[in-house]
Amino acid sequence: MTGTFRLKQKCSATERLHLWLKTLIQIKHSQIQEDPELFTMYTTLVEESVDVVNAHISELVGQIIPIIKEGIANQEFKSTDAVAVASGIFMATARFHHPAHVKEWASPTIDQEFEIVWSLILS
Repeated sequence: MTGTFRLKQKCSATERLHLWLKTLIQIKHSQIQEDPELFTMYTTLVEESVDVVNAHISELVGQIIPIIKEGIANQEFKSTDAVAVASGIFMATARFHHPAHVKEWASPTIDQEFEIVWSLILS
């Protein structure tokens, strides 16, 4: 996901964060389903390019930060450290979008497992 993540309708920061995460997950899962060979090549390249991976992660976390800041301002989130919260959420949800976990994505309960993690994030 690159660029700015925008919604057409107005929603809470919590809803926007949930949609952002679900969109990231859907994009990653679609990539493996649509072209598994290309996805395998991508993961091989990723393993060899730590700087590119770190830049990509920084970009994704950077997209979460404004959502968290809005949630803090609206008192949806308790923490006041948007950067730490955004990083933590990204790491906590890695199982659902990180290529290293691709085999786990086929689990019939993967969506329910994400919702369990999401509930923990909200608490």
